Amino acid sequence: MFEKHVDTKLIEKYLERHGWHAHQALDQVGAVLTGWHEPTGDQYAMVIKVLEQQHAVMFQLPGLLKAPLDETPADRLSGLLLMLGLLNYELVLGKWAYDPADGEVSFRCGVPADGELSYEQFERHLVATMAATLDVKTLQAILSGEKTADVAIKEEKAKVG
Repeated sequence: MFEKHVDTKLIEKYLERHGWHAHQALDQVGAVLTGWHEPTGDQYAMVIKVLEQQHAVMFQLPGLLKAPLDETPADRLSGLLLMLGLLNYELVLGKWAYDPADGEVSFRCGVPADGELSYEQFERHLVATMAATLDVKTLQAILSGEKTADVAIKEEKAKVG
């Protein structure tokens, strides 16, 4: 079922339906802040923005990693960017992003919402955004030098077949 008028109240309603009770609406910017804790202790923040001008809702995982241009060894930064390229190539929903201005690595997943958004659409994109965190440890291993991009890419290709 589609809900008319996509706004932060609808996003909060859908988060509650999904079982997420910790969230905060920032109506002045059309966003809802939320997040979750993994059993491993990892924590993730999510921003869900209602983009009225673009008729879309954007799920964002900001600041997953930092790789500043002036502080990150060139081979590791190159490896990170190669891996992000492969992950983006494989994705159906969402995209990885690297901001060279501050070195932020983030993930975004947008859904068209031209005046309406079903719970099913919301949940599909929420879960797709959460699934991106499964790749954070691999990206971190490349940045720390624990793993080369070549090894990470071979492992990823073996996973997807």
